[in-house]
Amino acid sequence: MKKAMMKIFYHPEIKIMAASLFVCFDWIFNGKYEAVYIIFTLLIIDNITGIWYAWKTKNINSRDFSRSPQKILIYFIMLIVSRMVDKTLPITAASSIMDAFIVCTEAISILENISKLGYPVPTFLVTRLKNFYDKKDEL
Repeated sequence: MKKAMMKIFYHPEIKIMAASLFVCFDWIFNGKYEAVYIIFTLLIIDNITGIWYAWKTKNINSRDFSRSPQKILIYFIMLIVSRMVDKTLPITAASSIMDAFIVCTEAISILENISKLGYPVPTFLVTRLKNFYDKKDEL
């Protein structure tokens, strides 16, 4: 495995493409990756709780889990677009709004999964997150 990886990164073209990709990401995100880390951590937790619930109810199907890569790609595109809007406009609010929207979406899903598993969840928190989520058209 290590030799295969070494062969891949031996080619200077691949190194140049990888470096260019990292430079683009650094420019887009201004070196601030906290929101990306948080969102992708929440995605992992959501998948774990979803799998746990599906396993508990013996309702595991591949269709539900095949949406995860699509969801990750869509969220990543949304993050990039919001950062590009912030770079274009004189005020920088798009990325904060997009981050909050994605975090609320994932937090609601995680808390709903935990509730379905039979564990207590603070209903006021779920209600507030859903209220924020439902007002997304008003932002």
